[in-house]
Amino acid sequence: MTVSLAASLIDLVLGLQLGSADRTAANRCTLEGVSWQPGADGAIGVQVRGFEASSLRLASGPLVLELGRIAVHELAAQLRVEAGRPRLVSAEARGIEFSDWKLHGPFTLPAEVRQV
Repeated sequence: MTVSLAASLIDLVLGLQLGSADRTAANRCTLEGVSWQPGADGAIGVQVRGFEASSLRLASGPLVLELGRIAVHELAAQLRVEAGRPRLVSAEARGIEFSDWKLHGPFTLPAEVRQV
């Protein structure tokens, strides 16, 4: 089974430390129109009409991503529980907006990407 890039990125995000990007203001998140339904194959379908977050700080070791704002529109995802842990199987959104984002820390591209 191949894993989509979106699923890989979400799995990465689930393992990050989360905090506020602005030390003087708290981070904020809103969800609108959330629903889910178990599928016949054991997967769980999740739909979110809107997700918006601001002032997020995501860290993994020395690598830090600060997001001023992210908005996801009409998200549809499939989750599966494996070994007691939810795993993202697929994710699709009508649109995603990012603003005011900064990436801090060491960054190394794999050899395959550097050759392109």
